[in-house]
Amino acid sequence: MPSKSYHISGLKKAIGFAGTLDVLAHRFFHRRSVVRVSLRGRPGAIEIDPLGSDLFVAAQIFGHKEYFFGPRVTGRLNEHAAELRKAGRVPVIIDGGANVGYSALFFADTYPQALVVALEPDQNTFASLKRNVGAEPRVRSIRAALWSHTDGVRLQSTGNGSWGQFVGGGEGGVPTPSVTLHSLFAENPEWEPLIVKLDIEGAEKMVVAASPDVFRSAACIMVEPHDFKLHGAACLAPLFKALADRPMDTHIHRLGLRNLEA
Repeated sequence: MPSKSYHISGLKKAIGFAGTLDVLAHRFFHRRSVVRVSLRGRPGAIEIDPLGSDLFVAAQIFGHKEYFFGPRVTGRLNEHAAELRKAGRVPVIIDGGANVGYSALFFADTYPQALVVALEPDQNTFASLKRNVGAEPRVRSIRAALWSHTDGVRLQSTGNGSWGQFVGGGEGGVPTPSVTLHSLFAENPEWEPLIVKLDIEGAEKMVVAASPDVFRSAACIMVEPHDFKLHGAACLAPLFKALADRPMDTHIHRLGLRNLEA
């Protein structure tokens, strides 16, 4: 986990000194009211729950730009998106585990020709996502868990808010709609995967295994693997199998340590 100073510096880059001070004051005094702040360099405002994980996510995405691949790779992806549009296709960014929508906004700004499909299963988190992305027409929000079937799942919680939600078994948990990537693209035949981003608490193994064709055709794949939580689960084994015959560059990014193109 990155240090407090890393997150505070990222928050200052994202929302400025005054906005950061406001959010941190709410957190220090345990004020539960949501704080609305303006992002630097972007019109409109986002909401931050000062007592949850929102400030960390905002710092990472908007402040330190941890989803930014650098100008060369980003330029190539935008060129590919333009080629798809010219061919009558819709370049799509799958934002699996979209949380409160910050990553969806970042993707919409960085890849203006793409449609961002933001999937978030948690009901309260999804409500925040809808408020944050409501003014962005290039984001389509879907309340559902990415999974291996479309029959619905039950969410379990580790007690860490939206960051701690995962698909569990048994009768407990919260009933939630589920989708597969294969079903999403089958229902929208004009879509073409540009980027598939997964931060879905270990479900990446089931999701990739159920829809390997989507990953084989995506120009870029971004995954936070959860083997560190699920020892022995081999969360990325289906991805390695799906891409075994496809030459791809691999970038490994540890939080707080940028080793991608500057």
